[in-house]
Amino acid sequence: MHSAAKYILDDISTRLNDIFTKYPDYKLIICGYSLGAGIASILSIQLKSKYPHLKCYGIAMPGSVLSENLALATRDFIYSYVVDADMIGRASMRSLEHLRDRIIDALSKCNRNKIRLLTMTLARTLIKRGQTFHSRNNRTQSLIDNSVTNSIIPIDANPSISQLVLTHHSGERVHLVLPGTIIHLYSTDRVGLFSRGISYRAGITTYDQFFQLIVHPRMWLDHFPASYSTALADIIENYEQISQQIACTFNRVGLFSRGISYRAGITTYDQFFQLIVHPRMWLDHFPASYSTALADIIENYEQISQQIA
Repeated sequence: MHSAAKYILDDISTRLNDIFTKYPDYKLIICGYSLGAGIASILSIQLKSKYPHLKCYGIAMPGSVLSENLALATRDFIYSYVVDADMIGRASMRSLEHLRDRIIDALSKCNRNKIRLLTMTLARTLIKRGQTFHSRNNRTQSLIDNSVTNSIIPIDANPSISQLVLTHHSGERVHLVLPGTIIHLYSTDRVGLFSRGISYRAGITTYDQFFQLIVHPRMWLDHFPASYSTALADIIENYEQISQQIACTFNRVGLFSRGISYRAGITTYDQFFQLIVHPRMWLDHFPASYSTALADIIENYEQISQQIA
């Protein structure tokens, strides 16, 4: 990808200079799909210093593009989109090795005929019940983290783009992850291989949510351009409706509201760049409000976990 980005840069540099000399108010946007998305992200890094307003949009971004430090540094101009169980968005040496280890371990512990077992597993995978791919609860995430930790040798990140492997002898390699701000386009209902009329939502997430391959009938189908087109079209179409629902939910809370139900969610600092003018904007700062909210979340934790599962 680095070599391809360098080749493209050498090819278009002169033309870009001519265009922006003639049209200085233009802004540069770089787009790519799949492998092209990874190339676009590296190309955008190379051009960022010359074109500070540059934006990069990567559709079906590969899961192994930049080092962790560099990926975090690109959050303000690179946007990576991943649909549901798209295997390319989760593909990396780490995820493939982890899947291999799980398969070998399972086969070694099983005393049944291996050919028959693999055939039955493939058949069951194709008719696997619907599944959603977001909002893991803490217990599930902890089990996944422990599993990954036990099967993978800890390694250090390296900020270089081009140096993919530190050494072939030490067993150490650079962690490469999804770049920039990551937008997960996830289905709201359980989906199977032949599901139709799937409803999608978009959420900002982090690259560590894509460290494992999800074995599912749609893991390859979700990588197709048609899946991204459908997901983005559905999100755009329902944007106004979702916004109204959120506003309606917020407006139901008044200055003297009682019995308010709370939920907890991880978000980013840029969601707090604006003051919300509301009767409770000062009251919500009181210790009693935090005490009430935390108590309600803890009380309903088990119920919420079951709903997510």
